[in-house]
Amino acid sequence: MSTKEILSFDLIAEPDIQQYARFVVEAAKALGGNEFTLCARLIGQLEILREECMKGGNSMKATLALEDKMLVTKFNGRVMVIDELPA
Repeated sequence: MSTKEILSFDLIAEPDIQQYARFVVEAAKALGGNEFTLCARLIGQLEILREECMKGGNSMKATLALEDKMLVTKFNGRVMVIDELPA
């Protein structure tokens, strides 16, 4: 499996989470992803990101990466699929 990191972002507060979400959507669109699919998945993932940020009390690193054809977000040992990109 080939992994390429696109962005690594330190999340501290809600504005950081929103900025990360905007970047995820723009990156997925630029890579040919399906906006509707990725937004539906991203909404649920943002809630998990918020919960994890609240638990930690410090900043949390979130990474957007491309694993083969899958756009994924990684944080706190989790890997969550954002979208499957076209070939």
